[in-house]
Amino acid sequence: MSRPDNPHRFGIDETFDFHIPLLSLPHMLSLRVPDLPLMPGWLTLPEDQVARGRDLLPPPSGKRRIGVVWAGRPQHSEDARRSLPLAHLGAVLDSIPDAEWFSLQVGARASDALAFKGRLHDLSSQLKDFIDTAAIIANLDHVVAVDTGVGHLAGSMGKPVSLLLAHSVDWRWGIGDTTSPWYPNHRVHRQPALGDWLSAIASLKEEHARYGMNLPAPASDTPPLQASPGAKPVKANRKASVTATAKP
Repeated sequence: MSRPDNPHRFGIDETFDFHIPLLSLPHMLSLRVPDLPLMPGWLTLPEDQVARGRDLLPPPSGKRRIGVVWAGRPQHSEDARRSLPLAHLGAVLDSIPDAEWFSLQVGARASDALAFKGRLHDLSSQLKDFIDTAAIIANLDHVVAVDTGVGHLAGSMGKPVSLLLAHSVDWRWGIGDTTSPWYPNHRVHRQPALGDWLSAIASLKEEHARYGMNLPAPASDTPPLQASPGAKPVKANRKASVTATAKP
């Protein structure tokens, strides 16, 4: 329940023996990446929400439907690095003829889509919250995103995601890999050098060209994650509180 002195914080009516931040649990439990359970597509929407998202889109054209988001929250300390000019994606929009593109961008940068009218469907007026975004994503075939919440949302829904990453990124994306330990359907395209979006875009074009030629995706840099054979459930008799810090 929320605290009467601050509705944005929660009160706890009972005490706990331990208190630990959520992201510290793997360290305290001596877990490594292969120990983590991989749960693709664990986030699902009720069918009525999926149907609502379907109604927000134009009738199917027979082409692959790809959502795209190119900028994160401007207040983010690393936004200048993680966001990119939509103009960089212009060549991708033109070079993949079997795709229909939909803007999932919200906020001030959503108006960038006006420069690509006719090639990019602007859905910003339909996206009031993450439920709206999820409803749209449920009806798409693929999502292209920079390091922002939409990439995590689509990954949690099990959608294929082409993730465009800056050269210096959050630790959760690792170093150098083209795959993600959190989302099995992510394909990561990284800047090889600081600010080099053009190389990342070229890699993105190559990935989507393979779809048009019906070629398999390149082999993953890391094997699929599986629980360790000897892993055992963790049991505890004492009550513990776990806190999580959200990062949009």
